[in-house]
Amino acid sequence: KKLPDIEHVADLAHELTHAVRLDRAVLTGTYESSDEFVAARIGSPGGEADAFATECRVKHELLGAWDSLCAPYASANGPEAGAMDHDRIVSALYDGTLSASLTGEPYPVMLAKQYRKIASRR
Repeated sequence: KKLPDIEHVADLAHELTHAVRLDRAVLTGTYESSDEFVAARIGSPGGEADAFATECRVKHELLGAWDSLCAPYASANGPEAGAMDHDRIVSALYDGTLSASLTGEPYPVMLAKQYRKIASRR
């Protein structure tokens, strides 16, 4: 409730990206290892990088400019203008530059915990 409305719209776009694009194996955690799960959850279609890029594009369309969180990952000019750099986003998710908004943890740490929780229920 404390966030600006634009952030609520962006969060919805982020979560919808997960809901409609993530593969069932990612949703159910049916991987042999935590590392495989984390890699899929971060880099696959519907994963964290894709969802972050989607929320940034939505904010850009509504605001008419990149905000400070998204700008470092956006292409400014050329034929890719307005595109998000997937590889740069993935790197930022792995190195903790972009961290989980609820816990503040780096995504690999948070997702490894999630995988262990899913695996323990099998």
